[in-house]
Amino acid sequence: MGHQSQPRHSQRKAVAGMLKALHAQEDAEAARLRHIAGTKWSTACYLNMKRLQERRQQEASEATKAVG
Repeated sequence: MGHQSQPRHSQRKAVAGMLKALHAQEDAEAARLRHIAGTKWSTACYLNMKRLQERRQQEASEATKAVG
């Protein structure tokens, strides 16, 4: 019976290791997003509605050209 507990212990250690790696990746991604959110770049690019409006106008003109 003792020999069966060893593989289970190894499996648990492997799962725990994978979870730690996953949490480390999530923490790194969260830190990156916090950094972007706190920079001028994020305000200039992410919150720039003019870029979105320009893209919509371009898509609308392309759709018009395709129809006519």
